[in-house]
This record gives sequence, structure tokens and C-alpha cells, in this order.
Amino acid sequence: MAKNILYGNAMEDSNNNYLALISNQALQDGILSDDDALAIQMKLFSLLAKRTHRYTMDDSSSVPIEIAENLYQSICFSISLFLKQTGNSIILLKNTEPEQLLKAAWAEIESQIKIGEKLLKLVKTTSPKIDNKSYIDTLKEIGNFFKVYDYRFYAHEIPCDIDYQLCHAVNNDLQGIEYINEYLRRLLIENEFCSHFDKELIIALLRSYCPDYKGLLINLYEPIAVNAFALALLQEDIFALDITDFHRGKLLRDFNMWSRQHAETELCKAANQICNILQIKNTEKIEYLKNTALNIYPRVAATLPSKCLDQIFLSLSYKLPDKIYSVSFFDKKQMDDEELIKLIDEINNCSSVFDKIALLKEKVHSLQDLVEVLSDCFWGEECFALFETFEDAELNLLQFFLDNKPEQWTSNTAWETQYFNYIKTIKK
Repeated sequence: MAKNILYGNAMEDSNNNYLALISNQALQDGILSDDDALAIQMKLFSLLAKRTHRYTMDDSSSVPIEIAENLYQSICFSISLFLKQTGNSIILLKNTEPEQLLKAAWAEIESQIKIGEKLLKLVKTTSPKIDNKSYIDTLKEIGNFFKVYDYRFYAHEIPCDIDYQLCHAVNNDLQGIEYINEYLRRLLIENEFCSHFDKELIIALLRSYCPDYKGLLINLYEPIAVNAFALALLQEDIFALDITDFHRGKLLRDFNMWSRQHAETELCKAANQICNILQIKNTEKIEYLKNTALNIYPRVAATLPSKCLDQIFLSLSYKLPDKIYSVSFFDKKQMDDEELIKLIDEINNCSSVFDKIALLKEKVHSLQDLVEVLSDCFWGEECFALFETFEDAELNLLQFFLDNKPEQWTSNTAWETQYFNYIKTIKK
């Protein structure tokens, strides 16, 4: 019997296995004979020769083995993608010339590209607008994918970097546009779920989950979903997102009493309850949420002996981690201009808000210098993170400055707006 007939011994690729799977199954079932298999393989190699000629613009049929392998994988991926859409893959493979199948595959890929571009627009529209570097960079990279994707020669490749981690990763067996579209579908589900919750509460939860949530490779959806499931289990308001010590105590008692099967049943009920509240009716989205819910149990089970659930079901937090030490700010001597400019450059080159704050705490000791640094270095939620490290005296100094600032004064970063918003939150 022919082995992996559509690849040959030199070009097998377990990631590109659909043709091999269906053909080998057809051989076992007697739908294809060994002669049929060999004939299909020879036709594919003949098509590879034509595509190689085309790749070299008819200059040569000889290319390095790495390029030949890639061209062959592209052919197999493309035909596989087309055959997956039909109900008679083996019949088509046996009775249709590979060149015809490839042309039909290109039409299917073009259709998938249009779907992908629409999905990307929806993902951007539903983005939670949280400043996470890997999320933002990944959307830019996927946008570039649609500009450079060469499906006629490298259909199986993904010419972009995807750093943002989904809660449920895409199967690595998927390639090319098939992978991209599945990634976008899953990201869209996560985005739409997050869109039901208040942004400020999400940020407070993310600060508890990962204080450097802007810079690190984290998933934004998972901590929101986990807390929402917990609140649903407790019959509490899912939109609050906050889990207290009292809540964790009740959850600990419940999970200790439940068997795994019972716990998973309760988690699925919680997922269904949330879907009803959020009016989620799409089967794919419901299953995604249920899978998220079921993933909670192994984490809980591992922590039951320690009776500690505070790393799973999180409380909202506006506090920075312990590594940012609270240092009282006093209005001392100002820096000279050259020293201040150097510090501003240094702070702006920091990779995380924690590094920015630590540098400011170490170097800045006058109100005027603080105002200059705030005006050039701290943006949006970074201001909140900084203000949370300030003592009342330091906040009062800023208030004094704002009460007495020149009439025409403005900052580059609008930190003063963030200051007033922050003061409102601590007075609630």
C-alpha cells in the first residue's frame, strides 16, 4: 500500500495532512487502489513542476529543495481547503485534474480572504479598547497579512506574527487563511463577551490579574469570564465583576462539596445563565463560553487543598504590586533643564508603567518637575496607576498646582483630566 501517497517520503508534513488522511482512509476502504493512489501522486508532482516553472517565471524548473517543499505544501493545502467544502472529496480527487482542483481552490481562498477581512473589521469594531501591546500589535500584523498573503505560491503560510493569546488557542494543524479566520472568529467571540462589561471595572480586574496588563502577553477575556462565571454560580450580579473574600469562602465550600462531574455541571449551568443574561444565542459562542467554564475546574481542584482561591477568582484592584514602593513626595529643588530632558527621555523609553513610576519616584522631588514629567510621559490609565502610589499630601500638591495654574496652561498628555477622574473614584 502506498504511504502518505500525496506527499511522498521526502515531502511528508504532518501539519498538512488532510489529503493524506482521506486518501489513506480511501485505500483502507477500497475506494482507491494503489494504482489510483500512484496516479494521483504523479499528477500532483506534475502540477508541482508547472507551478515551479511559474514561480521562476518560466526561467527554470529547478529550485532549492526548501522552495520545492513549500510550493508542494501550498498546492496540497489549497486543494485540501477546497475539498473540505465538498461532500465527495475522494471522487473529485480521483476524477479531476489537480490543476482544475487548484484553480477551484484559489477561488475558495479568495472567498475566505474576503471573509477574513470582514472578520478583522468586526474584531476592530468590537475591540475592548484596552491598551495591551500584544493585542494591538497582533491586529496590526493580521492587517498586514491580508496585504502580503501570497496564496498562489505560499497558501499554507501565515506571513505575520500573532502574539496575542486566545483563551482557547487555534489548532496548529490549521494553516494560512484557514488559521487566520479561525483565530479572528475566536477573538471576535472574546471581544463581544468583554463588550458587555464596564471598561473601568475590566481595567480594575486586569490590574489584579496582571499589574502589567498592558505590556505582558495575557488574555483579556479569561479573567472577566472566570469572575462572571463565579458570580453566576453565587447568583450575584455578573456585571459587578468583583469577587470578595466572602464570595471566595462560599465558592470554596461549594467546590469542596461537589464531585468533578457535579462541579462541571454547575459551571455549564452558569455559562448558560450568562448566555441568557447577555442574550448570546449563537451555538459556537455558547460552546466557547462553556469550554471556558469547564477549564476553571482543574485550576480550582489544584488549589482546594490550600483552601485559597484568590488567584483564580479575583477582587478588583486599583493598587500597584509591591515592587512599586510608596515614597513620599516633597517639593524640593528643581532639576536643571538638561537633567529634566534626559529624565523625560528615559521615562518614555521604559517598557512598562511600573518602570516609569519607579524612575519618577527615584528622580523627581519637586512639584514643577512632576508636572513636567506628567505632561510628557504619563498617558491615560498610566496616570491612574501613578496616582494610586501617591500619599494624600502628594495629591494635594497636584490639586494646589491645578488650582493656581496659569490660565493658558495645558498639558500634552491631559493628565489633569485623569487626575480629576481619579479623585472622583476615591471619593465614591
